[in-house]
This record gives sequence, C-alpha cells and structure tokens, in this order.
Amino acid sequence: MGMKDERMLRRLLIGTHQSMPMSRASVTACRSIQITQTFFARCFPPKTTYPTKWPPIFVYVDSHQEEFVDRLRKAVEIPSVSGDTVYRNEVFRMGEFMVTELKKLSASVQKRDIGTQVLNGQTIQLSPSSFLLTVLIRPRRPGSFMAITMCSQDGWSIDPFKLVEDAQHRLNGRGSTDDKGPILGWLNVIEAHQCLGVDLPVNLKMCFEGMEKSGSEGLDELIIAEAKGYFADIDAVCISDNYWLGTKKPCLTYGLCDISYFLLEVKGPSRDLHSGVFGGTVHEPMTDLTLLLSKLVTPNGEILIPGISDDVAVVTASESSTYNTLDFEIGELEEAVGSKTSFTTRRRKL
Repeated sequence: MGMKDERMLRRLLIGTHQSMPMSRASVTACRSIQITQTFFARCFPPKTTYPTKWPPIFVYVDSHQEEFVDRLRKAVEIPSVSGDTVYRNEVFRMGEFMVTELKKLSASVQKRDIGTQVLNGQTIQLSPSSFLLTVLIRPRRPGSFMAITMCSQDGWSIDPFKLVEDAQHRLNGRGSTDDKGPILGWLNVIEAHQCLGVDLPVNLKMCFEGMEKSGSEGLDELIIAEAKGYFADIDAVCISDNYWLGTKKPCLTYGLCDISYFLLEVKGPSRDLHSGVFGGTVHEPMTDLTLLLSKLVTPNGEILIPGISDDVAVVTASESSTYNTLDFEIGELEEAVGSKTSFTTRRRKL
C-alpha cells in the first residue's frame, strides 16, 4: 500500500478500534433463538489502473461530512445487540440497513443462513450482522456491525444508541468506533470514488457478520464452506477494527496478536477440607495452581514458555524506525486505564 493510499485511508475511515481475534464462545442455555445471517457484498469489478486523483476525493469527503455522519447516526440508533434475545430482530435490522446502503452503491449482495444458536433458553436464528468488522479487500474474514449491551455502570452518561457530538467534537455512541463507524467508512470511500468517477485500484469483496460480540457463532463454518467459493481469489485482507494509539490521529494497523485458550486443571483431595483440621498438612490445589501460573509469564507480560517465541518475526531496523514518529504518549495510556500500571514508561518498548 503506497503513501497516497495510507493518507486516503487515514482521512476517509471514520474511527478505528483494535480488537484481537476471539475464539468461539461457549453458550449455555435452555431455549434457542435464531442467529442472523451473514452476507457478502461485491462492489466493483477488478481495475488495472491506479488512480492518482486523491485531492478531489479529500474535497468530496470534507464537503459531504454531514451526510457521512448522518449515515453513522442512523446505524448507531439501531440497537443491534447480539447477546440479548430481546434485540435479535434489531441485529437483523442492522443487517438490512447495510444491505440497503450497499445496494445504493450498486453492490451485489448475497445473504448466507448460518444457522441457529441457543441463548438464554431460546433457540434463535443467527445474525448476518455482528459488530466486529473485518472488511475484506479480496477478503478472508468478515466485518461486523453488532453491539454489546450498555448501561450506566459501563461509563455511559448518554443514551448509547444516540449519536452525540461532545464539546471536543467527538462523536459518542455505541458502535461509532467499534465498529459501525469503520465499516461505514468503507462505504464512504466507495461513494467518493463513484461520484468523482475515480476507479478503485482493487476489486473489493466485503464480508459482514452480526455475532462477533457473541463469539462469531457460525462464522468459522461459513468461511470453510466458502473457502473455494467467495473467498477463493482473495489476495489481501483488511480488518477495520482497531484502536487509535492516541487521541489525535487515526492509525493503520498492519499486524494483530492472536489468542490461544488453554484449560489448566489441578486435582487434589476428593472433597472440600476444613483448614482448621487439614491446613498445613496437604497440598492445596489453589496454591499449586497459583504457583504454576506464576511460572508462565513475568510481571511485565513476558511469556516464559520455552520455544513460544521461536516463530515470532524479528523487528527490522526499517520497521523500528517507524515507531519514532508514532503519535503515542505514556500519559494518554495511563489516563485511558485510570492508573499508572503500564509495564514500562519507555514509549518505544510499549
């Protein structure tokens, strides 16, 4: 991706929010509800020429800011909460909203039924929309447009499903940065190109799913099923679901950490023992488990498992030099977490 592309994306994408890939969640329930569908959108045929008319696109974005914000406002007002059966129809409605917006851009949309899930004792249909967006440029994984349940205890002083501009001109609303804003940013980019008659340099394929905050149920099966179909000719993947490093500049994330889950079980006595009788005489599973866990990682987050970093690529000098200009301050990190508990005060190390 060239510098012109990067400048364009930094300017056109509305907010980013980083998230690590999630493993499938376990859901225990008595009834079943329907999980929403997943749908694909193909926006343009492949193009071989690379456009150089970026300045007019910048002008278009600036002059259509109100329309773009209004589109985001309409999306935020849809309470597409995938983890609550009460809102499942809203997740479907958010999916239809995306279909409508994509068709306005002449996109070809295909819906995929990804089955059902059991949630809160109900069997319900899985959603075609979720809210961890992965937009695919000749993609492999999907984007999402779902949300999670919000309440005042989560720090919301406003209605989370109403987009509000604060005194610092920041747009507050559930999904404004995670992840309705980022996925709509892609639609804004496409619209700008279309209206100005500027060809996109690549063919775009998009995949949206509605269950990300609920473990992306049904997504793995869909990807496997479409591996030799819709996803067969994907050359690169772009995920629009990442945080900014600071509070002033958007950022492009070009690498993500993965997550592996393990179950560690320590067995001991066959029943719960009275500490006044047996304390100090037998090994206690909780103590042993704490000891084992303490040997897996250092207080500063360094993993101690032998060989685990053998396949991790070494940071090159060229890559390292880019860190010098990143808009990132330790003070902003500490303010965001509400404490001075960062692993180090060395900016480059973090």
